[in-house]
Amino acid sequence: ARLLLEASALVPAHSRDEILKRAAAKCADSLGLVGVPLAATASLLGDALRAGAENLAAPLLAALVDPSAHSQLDDDGGLKRAEDSIRLYVCAVSEGYEKALAVSSTDIEALLAVADVRLDCARLMLKLPAAARAALFQSAPAPAEWITDHFYCLDFAIRNYCALGSRGVADWARAGMSARDLSDFRFNWACAHALRGQEEAARQLLEALVHEGALASESELSADEDLRAYVESAWMLQLRHALGLGIN
Repeated sequence: ARLLLEASALVPAHSRDEILKRAAAKCADSLGLVGVPLAATASLLGDALRAGAENLAAPLLAALVDPSAHSQLDDDGGLKRAEDSIRLYVCAVSEGYEKALAVSSTDIEALLAVADVRLDCARLMLKLPAAARAALFQSAPAPAEWITDHFYCLDFAIRNYCALGSRGVADWARAGMSARDLSDFRFNWACAHALRGQEEAARQLLEALVHEGALASESELSADEDLRAYVESAWMLQLRHALGLGIN
């Protein structure tokens, strides 16, 4: 299942869904063979389902960058694609990560994934026009209507990120998480604050990443849509300038 998940990143998007479905099925079969599920297998199932959701949402997110595409959402099947993506995100949490957390409530990988899924959902919902968000809320599988509420998703993600931020580096290492994983987590944490309008919290996290040399280039800040509201602010321009000059 893990090899299938890794292989899915190597094929064209239109071929990815079938591979991800096979990976998820392998995980589900494995979980069905044991009385007590392994946290790692449950998290892997969550990863496969989340990857499927991301694959469905990717072309929709790209199209919605253009506001003129909003009126074509139903005609192009975009609303159905968004709905299917949301359902996979729900399954990733309920069938994957929450089952991993039922085995080990402090599992860093699963806690981080649950927060990341909420952030992914918020990103998707924020791109959709209001009418589409309302339609998705009505069709979301109960009791998962929360997943179509972007404010709830962002607040949930931020709470999880804050809790994970208090864990020591040794905890991350024991969980098999790399320094790159830790940097990615902190960047997503900053993005969640930015999307919630919490500028100061986002600034502090991004400044720390820049000063530690965790960001490779200025474009990581200037091209990120989550940070668009602050891309021309004074503090952001200073960070972008420092990265452009290679100053940490």
